[in-house]
Amino acid sequence: MTVARVTLPDGKTLEVPLNSTCADVARKIGPRLAKDAVGCFWNGELCAMEQRITGDGQIRIITKGSPDAVLLIRHSAAHLCAAAVLELFPDAQLGFGPPTAEGFYYDFVVKEPFTPDDLARIEAKMRELAALGLPFERKELDPVAAGKELRRLGYKLKAEYLEELKLKGDVISFYVNGNRFSDMCRGPHVASFGAIPAFKVLSASGAYWRGDASGIPMQRIHGTAFPSEAELKKHLDLVEEAKKRDHRKLGSELDLFSFHEEAPGFPFWHAGGVVLWRELTGRGTTTTTATTCTSWRRRTAPSP
Repeated sequence: MTVARVTLPDGKTLEVPLNSTCADVARKIGPRLAKDAVGCFWNGELCAMEQRITGDGQIRIITKGSPDAVLLIRHSAAHLCAAAVLELFPDAQLGFGPPTAEGFYYDFVVKEPFTPDDLARIEAKMRELAALGLPFERKELDPVAAGKELRRLGYKLKAEYLEELKLKGDVISFYVNGNRFSDMCRGPHVASFGAIPAFKVLSASGAYWRGDASGIPMQRIHGTAFPSEAELKKHLDLVEEAKKRDHRKLGSELDLFSFHEEAPGFPFWHAGGVVLWRELTGRGTTTTTATTCTSWRRRTAPSP
């Protein structure tokens, strides 16, 4: 039997049949590792566990507790979000959806901006799809076939983007989740929708196709995902604490400063704010300055 020699991080080697997957290697090392694995580095490249081994190389298995797992989980969560949106809003057009340092986002063209109720429905649909455990399956096409596939799926923007690249002889990869979702993507991803341990839809904001402010307006859904519910909760708690300390929120609540159309982006200090600023800078308080700011605010601020 033709075999490949796989080198582990500790320098030990395993022999596996050619065309085995990284998942097969993990199972050979041990059942616990196979259960916790979410991805791997094969010859230094981040890969899914279904990566085929076609020759000798080095492998490092990524488990749920590894920092490297977060990128895979969040990228996969972005696909899960897009799948949920398309099921709830079939006319939506897909933009792009990458992982980020804080979570993930995905851009859509929709008829109306997403509401808080929409976001709750989208998260619920994500959980429904995750419960099905639909696997991520990689499909490779040439550029012409990929363009036809994007048109068939109704992904007009992505089809036009691919045509602009004018690729020849390249392999374009898609990741397919059963008959529920398919997206053009380099990957890699975790094994399935069900392998995304913890996620949360956070908010929606405005965006533009490919970041061009003169281009097509889009709606961006922001979310986050973590290797465990405990890590997700910790992150969300920190976000809530940060909101409580947001200077824009505190400035308004404590009547420290305000912003006005006459000078966009410039804070106008109120009496209490001037006192606080001078105390912090060691300059003492000046009643005249504070009164002047208060008088200006009374003259210019709109009536409640």
